[in-house]
Amino acid sequence: MAQVRQQYAAGQYGTVIRTVATSGDIASAPKSMRIEAYKLQAFSYCVRNYAQLCEDTFVRILQLDSGFTLAPNEAGHPQWGPVFKAAQARAGS
Repeated sequence: MAQVRQQYAAGQYGTVIRTVATSGDIASAPKSMRIEAYKLQAFSYCVRNYAQLCEDTFVRILQLDSGFTLAPNEAGHPQWGPVFKAAQARAGS
């Protein structure tokens, strides 16, 4: 997970997307770690202008934890804030 955080902080959004998608360690990690990884993947999709994949990833998070919310500074972000709201509506959260 540290590697994904570093990649995200360095602006390596494509690498974040691929790492989260292909990592067996993340897939078998505890739920809280998977949620963090999926959140960074969703943010990366949004930054790369893949809004539907961003929304799909947020829905995946909400399937793991229906009470998941973004931090206030994240929820107000112009790229992923509205996409997260759409995912909540889609997931019924």
